[in-house]
Amino acid sequence: MIALKNISHTYSENLTIGFKEGEFTRNHNYLILGESGSGKSTLINIMTGLLRPTGGTVWIDDVDIYGLKEAQRDKFRAERIGIVFQRPHFLTSLTVTENLKLTQSLANQTIDKIRINEVLNRLAILDKKDEYPNSLSVGQLQRLSIARAILNKPNYIIADEPTSSLDDKNTDKVLSLLIEQSEAEQASLIVATHDKRVKDLISNIYSLEGEVAP
Repeated sequence: MIALKNISHTYSENLTIGFKEGEFTRNHNYLILGESGSGKSTLINIMTGLLRPTGGTVWIDDVDIYGLKEAQRDKFRAERIGIVFQRPHFLTSLTVTENLKLTQSLANQTIDKIRINEVLNRLAILDKKDEYPNSLSVGQLQRLSIARAILNKPNYIIADEPTSSLDDKNTDKVLSLLIEQSEAEQASLIVATHDKRVKDLISNIYSLEGEVAP
């Protein structure tokens, strides 16, 4: 379970984001809904151990992640959490397969080509395994982002604005892929977005302030 309590982050004396309380349990899907600029990406970065909050606590599977040293926290995140970032971040000098091998390596996992091919096949991009990220379409990069997020069999898949630039048809496709893959990995899916179309696909909804939305 991911448990957040009294989270706050101050950028300046005029800008503080807050999230009162939230719990995200395994095998459930959640939506963090908020307007653009309300701090959703900040909250995701705090939740995943990428940004230390000004106040509050983050516990993941009974571990206080900000009680860990930075290297320990990086390893913990690589083992437990798969992140789908708002924009793809891949090393353009490495092929698709090499980028995924790096993902396994950062989690101290044995390089497993069978697992890599399995995940790429599930997401219908196995034929792109020897290509470089710059040669992929936007949709293929998005699928590769999902492949990287699920590769190490995480407990939690966390997506930051995965549908913000998509039309209705592709929004449904991407959300269906995320839900399908989280179910296949028996992981919790947490999506942060301003896109209210997603409300029809994910029923457990939090506002940024941490209150359950109607």
